[in-house]
Amino acid sequence: MEADGQIQDLFTFWRRQSTAPFHFPMDVDTWADSLFSDVDSGGRRLFSELHTETSGDGELTGLIQYGRTAMGFDGDGEISSDVSYPVIRFLCFDPGFPQDGQRLLDQAMACFGPEPRVYAFFHYFGMSACGRHGKLHQQDRHIHSLLLNNGFVVEHENVYYSKALSPQDPASGSVTLHWTPLGPGGCRDFTAVSQDQEVCWGQVHFLPQGDIAYLRWISVAQSKRHQGYGTAVIHSLFSALFQMGIRQLDTDTALDNLAAQRYYEKNGFINRGLTRSYFTK
Repeated sequence: MEADGQIQDLFTFWRRQSTAPFHFPMDVDTWADSLFSDVDSGGRRLFSELHTETSGDGELTGLIQYGRTAMGFDGDGEISSDVSYPVIRFLCFDPGFPQDGQRLLDQAMACFGPEPRVYAFFHYFGMSACGRHGKLHQQDRHIHSLLLNNGFVVEHENVYYSKALSPQDPASGSVTLHWTPLGPGGCRDFTAVSQDQEVCWGQVHFLPQGDIAYLRWISVAQSKRHQGYGTAVIHSLFSALFQMGIRQLDTDTALDNLAAQRYYEKNGFINRGLTRSYFTK
């Protein structure tokens, strides 16, 4: 862990250089906890090895965090401690100092050694204070260009959405939400029930800021689709979250998932731009 004064300098630089819509308001302590001590929804440590490095002589010009994950996804898509990835968690640098961005990236790649594949901005391993949304926002074109120029390719592209919650978001009387207790990583699952039948499931990540939540996933039962349940559930979710003190709900979906995009936009979410993950071929 860096000294308090160094942490403040890193935080100030990150806030100045990183203005993506999922970089929510937070204080330095929340940021530092998220930076160094993150866990996933099951309370598992995200990284077994993590390095935080800077560039600049006297004044910060760049910041990178990279390391090896404590887990990964096996062939069946299940979380496994037997799988690990080399990940550049985030990289930000002053566009006026591209050589420093290159130097930080070279440092990370040299640390990883001859890996067959290195990931950058891996969604699952983002900071919890940012809803663990680890992708790079489209506005950071200088970082995108640096990665492409160094052998990375785009892995996934997502559309990022945000919804401001208010008392004017009425619950639907046709569904009832049942919640699990808050997990160690700040997540709660919910089930929507209508006429004693489960019609929808989802998971919400409650961020440490206290008034922001992230909809990690939502799925309507196959047999209940196109019957209005999706709209009923999302509006009941808005109402329930507002009563819990949540004032902003964010989410994302794949760029090619046009049905999900229509669903979110129809129900009041605002498109905040594209985000991307990367890997080396």
